[in-house]
Amino acid sequence: MTAIFMMYGISILLIILGFIALLKQKTYIDPETRQPTEVEVPVLGKLKTNYPALVFIFLGFAAAYFAFNKPKSKDLWTIQGSFASPSNKKINWEKGDIWLKPIELTEPPHINNNGIFTINLLLDQGLTFEDAIESIQFTLDSAQVEPILTRNEYKKYRQKEQSLLSDINPHERYYNKLPLNFY
Repeated sequence: MTAIFMMYGISILLIILGFIALLKQKTYIDPETRQPTEVEVPVLGKLKTNYPALVFIFLGFAAAYFAFNKPKSKDLWTIQGSFASPSNKKINWEKGDIWLKPIELTEPPHINNNGIFTINLLLDQGLTFEDAIESIQFTLDSAQVEPILTRNEYKKYRQKEQSLLSDINPHERYYNKLPLNFY
């Protein structure tokens, strides 16, 4: 983060130096034509210019742009939980689908024969799971788990109310057994 602030500082310094040089209005003479150098700038029109001043300004804006558009670091999040079948009915859990809304997973979640699931996903650094994911849903043939509204469950857990969350850690969420409803 310090590097980004340093880059912004350098950018501002370059832009200020460029504007100071432009204000001094030192004009360079073309050695061949012995005329002041002119540059056509789309917004400003023709300028009898000071090339170094424009270079400072251009480099300042370019450095600021690249500092701002730096790719964000990602954090690995792990979400674990399990599904429960009513009356312990034998279910092939691996045939079910888990969805996270609003994002699509790049790595499919793992569900074992006992209904225990693990979801690994990368989120932008500083973003919590609840900020990025609205709900978790699971469907299987003619059954489903009620959608888990992540933000609501997190809030209930933090307020020590009954929640589907059993534990939270930095970059990890653990859910209690989630009942499967047949329709």
